Amino acid sequence: MLKKFFKDTSANVALMTGGALLPMLVGVGVAVDASELYRAKQSFQAAVDAAALGAAKTLTRTGDTAKSRSHGEEIFTANIANLPRSQGSVVINTGNGDCSSNGVTATATLRHPMFFDKIHKVFSVQDDPGYANLSTSATVKCGGDTVEIALVLDNSGSMGDDGKLGTLKSAARNMVDTLADTVGQQSVPKPVQFAVIPFAGMVNVGPSNANATWMDKDGIASYHHEHFDWDSNDDVTKSNGIYFDSSGNKITRFSLYNNLGINWQGCVEQRPYPHHTTDEAPSNTQPDTLFVPSFAPDEPDDYSGRREQVRVDVSQTTIYCLRWYNWPYQSYCYEWNDPRWQRANYGYKYWGAYHPVAGYANRWNGDYDSNGVFTGGDSIDNNGPVITEDEYANNYLEDERGRPSSGNNPPKYAPEHTGRQSDQYKRQRWTWKYFNNPTVYDVNDNQSGFPSVAGLQGGPNFYCTTTPLRQLSTQHGQTKAAISAMEAEGATNIQQGIAWGWRALSPGEPLTEGRDYNVADNKKIMVVMTDGNNTYYPYSQFVDDNIVKNPSIYGSHAFNGGDYETPLRKRLFEGFTAIANPSDDFDTYRQVMDAHMLETCNNAKAAGIQIYTIAFDVPEGADVRKTLEACSSRGSQGEPLYYAADDNAELIETFREITEKISELSLTF
Repeated sequence: MLKKFFKDTSANVALMTGGALLPMLVGVGVAVDASELYRAKQSFQAAVDAAALGAAKTLTRTGDTAKSRSHGEEIFTANIANLPRSQGSVVINTGNGDCSSNGVTATATLRHPMFFDKIHKVFSVQDDPGYANLSTSATVKCGGDTVEIALVLDNSGSMGDDGKLGTLKSAARNMVDTLADTVGQQSVPKPVQFAVIPFAGMVNVGPSNANATWMDKDGIASYHHEHFDWDSNDDVTKSNGIYFDSSGNKITRFSLYNNLGINWQGCVEQRPYPHHTTDEAPSNTQPDTLFVPSFAPDEPDDYSGRREQVRVDVSQTTIYCLRWYNWPYQSYCYEWNDPRWQRANYGYKYWGAYHPVAGYANRWNGDYDSNGVFTGGDSIDNNGPVITEDEYANNYLEDERGRPSSGNNPPKYAPEHTGRQSDQYKRQRWTWKYFNNPTVYDVNDNQSGFPSVAGLQGGPNFYCTTTPLRQLSTQHGQTKAAISAMEAEGATNIQQGIAWGWRALSPGEPLTEGRDYNVADNKKIMVVMTDGNNTYYPYSQFVDDNIVKNPSIYGSHAFNGGDYETPLRKRLFEGFTAIANPSDDFDTYRQVMDAHMLETCNNAKAAGIQIYTIAFDVPEGADVRKTLEACSSRGSQGEPLYYAADDNAELIETFREITEKISELSLTF
């Protein structure tokens, strides 16, 4: 028994367990409090980080240090709500408001209760047992990132409704002010630059660029002369692909403007596909990459076989006219002296006649009989309007007009002048009417053609309705002035706006203010806003009664073809494969433009451009909504950077949100 007693260890175990129990409980308490302290530290640090970031965002967005501090404090309080037993406070230091140099610092303390610290006193200080006292800070700076922003803004006619353009101007100027006052204060060269690209049916690159190296100043691009028949003009020569007049001067669209005494307003046509969807550098070695000034050709005077009207010169007693019978034999009048006049080709024969004091003398039955006697009637309008000219949309020159006689050379008129319908395209392409100081009639004064063309100015600058674009610049006052100068008029060509927005951000020609794509810490951003679908008008949209029509109204892709002896290319349809044989109608044009728009967006995004898109007051179900969403880039969470702003207030808020997102791009811990 004694032997068994000495071998029994159960009492020893009990004694040992009893002695270790207290240390074991203390160890468990320490472990529990350590876990709780880790949780508290994580939540506390997250709250401080969020406070610093939120304050920095507010400072970046508003430039207001008081708002920045207040917002940071609110964020801290909200984030420590999951530590309900704790007592915390934060101090937000915005310095002098210079986010790039000093940043925003959040410094905070937290008194957090422990479960067992009064026993083990591992985590508390001597005079505050049971509580862990924590302190930490976080600093957020507007880093050294630079930002380039192209504002691609719809200036079409519908933007003039309901104060929409005024709201857009205000929202865009606010973005410029906010980013200039915040991100723009960084101590790096050109921290934030803006370009402004107003678009409607065309984009205006500015008349000051007429002599730019990227403009087609020699007329060598394949689309420069497509609506002009210079080859049949025997006073024109061609050498090395360039046309020259009889004086040896180059014939280009610029020279036509000069001949007409009209200033080119600055709009350009689209380059042929695929160049209009790319940022390919213009080059004389590849002429179709050059940019061609827009020039709406003078359209035919009539199509029915009647003779053209002749404008009466009220300052003299001279009227130039054509024979009005024995069609189509051509003759012409030299003088008409009241009350008698001298007729060429018939010697001196006098008739009594009335002399109209203004307007046009229409060569049609009833005005004069075969003996030249004026028979009266209302075919002569003394107030100026043309009363028999059929409604070709943009007729601003007389097709009869040609080279004056000189020496033994008789006057020269249009080579085809029979009035047959098949000749109308030839008459449109005839070139002599642009020379010898022609009189350009103001269609808006109802002196030739329509009083206006679809509500727009007529003449060669037709469809050029926007103010000039502005290249990337740090001159923010001038940027805001360009925004304020925008006007609402014209159609909608979003794709051309996006293409020029991309070119504004690009380092290469035509616009060269953008940094190289590989520059570190530089962001290239495009903000695209439109209030409606793409629009390109088939001719019948405005003129329904002409038998012979151009396929479309003249626009950024010109007439989109034409039934000439050699049919012209339909440039709008090039590169579009969704429809085998697309037709010239409104819906097809929109579908084609949407496809080109999406292709341009994808090309720009592949080059490194981040695109924000805004559908402003666009009806649900409109095609452009889907296209804009597909065009947009993706955010940090994979969300499309696409916004639908249904009214003016939402547009202001949308620009504010985009401004904040752009600001956040440069925030760094």
